[in-house]
Amino acid sequence: MDIITIPLGEHPELEVYPLADVHLGDPKTDEEMFKAFAKNILKEDNRFIIINGDLINNAIKTSVSNPYNEKYSPDEQKDMMTDYLMPLKDRILCMVPGNHEERSSKETDCHIIKDIAYRINKKDRYRENGAYINIQFGRDRHGRKLSYAGYIVHGKGGGKKVGSGLAVLQDVTLICDADFYVMGHIHHCEGGKLVYLKPNSIWTKLERFERALVISRPWQDYGGYAQRFLYSPQVKGAKPIILSGRTKDMEIRL
Repeated sequence: MDIITIPLGEHPELEVYPLADVHLGDPKTDEEMFKAFAKNILKEDNRFIIINGDLINNAIKTSVSNPYNEKYSPDEQKDMMTDYLMPLKDRILCMVPGNHEERSSKETDCHIIKDIAYRINKKDRYRENGAYINIQFGRDRHGRKLSYAGYIVHGKGGGKKVGSGLAVLQDVTLICDADFYVMGHIHHCEGGKLVYLKPNSIWTKLERFERALVISRPWQDYGGYAQRFLYSPQVKGAKPIILSGRTKDMEIRL
């Protein structure tokens, strides 16, 4: 697994927004909220996004989703999402596909998120299965840059109960060491922190460290698939992970 290293200057803090499960093309997707989100990212120079799949709904004949219910065709969805992301391209830290995009890669070898990444000239930020990123910015009291590691996946599994997504994401922490882990897919709004101990750099004592776990929010109004399969309504939109550029500290906003 390679690492995407991203130097981001002297910001005192960063706002990093997980962006997943937009499902553009689903009639229940709140497009106006998504458009407002895209504009809001550009209002401050310390706002960035991590993309972790299901940006478009991509209903095809072999999928669970009904293609006859779509607001736009899959090709229109891809073109529209490209247009939305083009102004944000310099704010994108990584791009990972979801299971809705993978429908096309399985059926026709068409990799939708990869195509969008190439279109907006961010192919270096695309990873097919998951992205490990290293964000470097700010200065601590000794004048040293801070570094935050994040592991980003679309995810799988989960369930209807609160906490089910975090249980899945906690297992992901066994794959690799990172400061924060982000997953989507289950359309829950969840977040939390794990505390663990490890030796300091000179091996004289165990020190306390934190890992942040974040399940990215969906963008749909209630009804349709969620109502039919007895899922509960969820909070929409995106909230940031706040990374401090002065001390190693993370805040999760839900």
